[in-house]
Amino acid sequence: MRLFFATLAFVLSTALMIAAQDEARADYGTRAKGAAQVVVAVVQDIQPRFDVNQYGDRLIISRTLLRVQETLKGATESVVEMDLEGGTIGDLTLHVSDLPALQRGSGIRAPICCGQASCTD
Repeated sequence: MRLFFATLAFVLSTALMIAAQDEARADYGTRAKGAAQVVVAVVQDIQPRFDVNQYGDRLIISRTLLRVQETLKGATESVVEMDLEGGTIGDLTLHVSDLPALQRGSGIRAPICCGQASCTD
């Protein structure tokens, strides 16, 4: 009986992980479809700052400077700026679960909507 429940728990957890991966892929496709630009780039610089979103929440927003290696959609530019929720100021860090945590020199494939990583209607 224990073996049955252990197997059932394993199967359910595996199914949930696969579903989450499919959702993430679909989410990227949806964001790319609505984006003005989609680029493959390397992070050149990150400047975090405090800002307030449309709901009045005080957040850390990182202005990210991207050196474009390839343009997959939209206007071709050599450098693109993008605001990304999250970052570190002093010893305070904000992690946003559905956005990448970027570092200087890291590669990224990014859908960009009006200079932001997330597209809103």
